[in-house]
Amino acid sequence: MLLKIRLAKTKRPKPYYRIVVIDSRKGREGRYLEKLGNYDPLDGRLKNLKPRENFIKWIKYGAEISKTIKKKIGKHIGDLGSIKKS
Repeated sequence: MLLKIRLAKTKRPKPYYRIVVIDSRKGREGRYLEKLGNYDPLDGRLKNLKPRENFIKWIKYGAEISKTIKKKIGKHIGDLGSIKKS
């Protein structure tokens, strides 16, 4: 399974996204494996972010992080590039 950590748009009239782990072959609003947080682009805030260990767990399973997520969570989660995949 090809995993990605990326944004998934919600069904709201205003732009609002979930940070999710999803099979990369699914669509933007497809069924996800785990929700890791929320992102509100109108005020630029990350909300309900799960601990760093949850991100590490999925990276070890082979999940890739999208460029947008790397930018947004980099300062909150820290460097995730040095984690070894299993």
